[in-house]
Amino acid sequence: MVRHAYHGIGDEHHVQPKVISITQSTEMGTVYQPEEIQALSRFAHERDMYLHLDGRASPTPPPASARRCARPRATWAFDVLCFGGTKNGIMGGEAVSVLPFQTGRRLPVSSQAGHAAGLQDALHRGALGALLTDDLWLANAQHSNRMAKLLEDEVRKIPQVKIVYKVEANGVFAQIPHEALARLQERYCFYVWNEEESIVRWMCSFDTTEVDVREFARFLKETVAK
Repeated sequence: MVRHAYHGIGDEHHVQPKVISITQSTEMGTVYQPEEIQALSRFAHERDMYLHLDGRASPTPPPASARRCARPRATWAFDVLCFGGTKNGIMGGEAVSVLPFQTGRRLPVSSQAGHAAGLQDALHRGALGALLTDDLWLANAQHSNRMAKLLEDEVRKIPQVKIVYKVEANGVFAQIPHEALARLQERYCFYVWNEEESIVRWMCSFDTTEVDVREFARFLKETVAK
């Protein structure tokens, strides 16, 4: 897909690509594997492009295969990394890391956001510091993913509901009877991913409990049976 989009180089009438940006996990809740990331990194760097990882979308610990890799290998594939805090347990804040040994550049400080919020910056540093201490971020993310797997297991017991994407992070995508949508959304907040096919997205978080999951699955079963 990236190779197909890489064209018109040197043509002043064509937008010149400079960055490949991926999200981990993806919008469908799936996870890039290390060899896929390395392939994208090679493609970008051979063409004087940057590779950006947006990790803000959901708390996603690396897959087992990535954790077996040496830490430098996992890091050096990227030029810019975003580490999300808001969806992993802190009151607000994201960290952006520019790796200068690859880009040869550093971002200006808080002026990137259009203002210099010193107090806010201090609060973010404290919260992110706590999140990174003793791998709290990883424990939170692993819990979120376990709850999603539990939800998947419970949903698969309901004949009227179909899981449509692999559950590899903290999101579950399912196809449900359209007539059940309104009643479900009266009690639970979630997005309809595809209106035409009645595919919905259910997200688990650091504070989702097994009780939450089982209660939701029970209500879902009752709702779609009517």
